[in-house]
Amino acid sequence: MHAGQTLNGVMKGVIERCDQTLRELRPDAIIVQGDTTTAMSVAIAAFYSKIPIGHLEAGLRTGNLQSPYPEEGNRKIITQIANWNFAPTEKSAENLLHEGVKPKQVFVVGNSVIDALFLCSKISRNNDRIALDIEKKIGFSSKNTKFVLVTCHRRENFGKPVRGILNALSALAKEHEDFYFVYPAHPNPEIQNAIKETVDPKLKNLLILPPLNYTEMVYMLEHCFLVLTDSGGLQEEAPSFKKPILILRDSTERPEVLRYGLAKLVGSSKEKIEMEVNSCIRDPNYYASFIGKSNPFGDGNTSQRVADILQLELKQI
Repeated sequence: MHAGQTLNGVMKGVIERCDQTLRELRPDAIIVQGDTTTAMSVAIAAFYSKIPIGHLEAGLRTGNLQSPYPEEGNRKIITQIANWNFAPTEKSAENLLHEGVKPKQVFVVGNSVIDALFLCSKISRNNDRIALDIEKKIGFSSKNTKFVLVTCHRRENFGKPVRGILNALSALAKEHEDFYFVYPAHPNPEIQNAIKETVDPKLKNLLILPPLNYTEMVYMLEHCFLVLTDSGGLQEEAPSFKKPILILRDSTERPEVLRYGLAKLVGSSKEKIEMEVNSCIRDPNYYASFIGKSNPFGDGNTSQRVADILQLELKQI
């Protein structure tokens, strides 16, 4: 990792190093998860090495190559070369079949991120030190104080959109002094510069934090009041903890959260973000309308399903 690296630079570096690793290890199969440039690059390296590929979280689509960018393109590329497509939901499987993927290559298994979520939640519940460490970072008790958890890092939000989001957070922090707004901010200069230009450091209840590790993030997610995010993963994770989601994007490749009333698209509009957050804070019935449903993305047993499938599939190669 280095400052100012390009997507092409990331891809070049990953493929070169992965090629070396694959020649040393000669695995029977490679599993790639998600839609990052890293995942796509590893899949290409495996394909060129004639190593079978399993794609976790396969079949997510918005239908727009520019949103999210470059993730929509990355996942479509992986689909073309994957031997096994592990779709989180029936809708994702339908997307793959519609694109011509053979039915025998599609498996609906849920998403392994929910397995990780439950594991880390169990760890944090059994370790008081995690709560104490987080309280040192944020300066308040996450169990006794209402707070909104915010993440924003997608490339399509760089520039004007992230500034609209930050302006909305600033206005909400001023209006709701009894709430904290906690934003573990991505180190990307695009995000950091927007924060410096937009956020008043005197706002004591708008906390800009360094990135949290995954266990800390799960802890915050489990104890927050509401989630504002442009992250795909949080859209899948928050329903397990019955947390309403306001999506800081104009589209989502996870339409299940909209279909089941778990989330709402708010984009980067300052006015819309403020309106929806205010509704959740002021109207208990509106807040309750987001919760009480089961998580459509997994039950915590995805990894075992994938392992069982691969055991059978690899015997046939």
